[in-house]
Amino acid sequence: MKKKYMIVVFNVILGLIVLFFYSNYKKAYTLKEYSPDIKHEKEISEYVIKNGESVLHDKLVRYNEKGNEVVEERIDNFPSGKIMRYTSYDDSGIQAFTILYDEKGNVENFKGHPLIETYQNKIASKRRLKEDVNQYLKVGDTLKHHYLIANIPNAKRTLKIENIDNTNAKRTLKKTSQIGIEVKEVLIKKGINTIQTVVNYKFNDKEKTSITYTESFEVEVH
Repeated sequence: MKKKYMIVVFNVILGLIVLFFYSNYKKAYTLKEYSPDIKHEKEISEYVIKNGESVLHDKLVRYNEKGNEVVEERIDNFPSGKIMRYTSYDDSGIQAFTILYDEKGNVENFKGHPLIETYQNKIASKRRLKEDVNQYLKVGDTLKHHYLIANIPNAKRTLKIENIDNTNAKRTLKKTSQIGIEVKEVLIKKGINTIQTVVNYKFNDKEKTSITYTESFEVEVH
């Protein structure tokens, strides 16, 4: 009887130990989000949960139509769950912008490019390399440009896009991914058209930090 009692007690203690380690075990989960506006692409957010509550890390991954993984942005947190670092990446998966915070949410440091134009810059790059470019623009044509814009945490973001040589230009914006925006506008003025895009981030931290970044390019309209 005594031996049986000791076995029961041992099993209870063992069960409590297992329960303790299980409750403190960090599990990795994957949240899959499918966007109907992004053909053949899917966005996956990976995060770690401790004790069923605290989100420790977040990484947004996009898979293109070839099945290749494209990381767009990542958030690393302090053990407390507060944001420590935010990083955005360009369309090649290379780190483009990083910002660091302290545990009180104050901006400590930042570097890189929170705004990147990807469509017209590739065309300009081909021209510099003297490669064939299929873009001959005339009045009435639609100009396309595309941007990757960092979703910086703890900041209020404003975005301004304008044609310096045609302030009356009408344009449409379409979200293409978590940080991607496609812009289209009808060209109505001959000659050089300068497109300028400005993004501004304002923080409510102790230094009232403000980040402004500008991208611009020119196109010739015939």
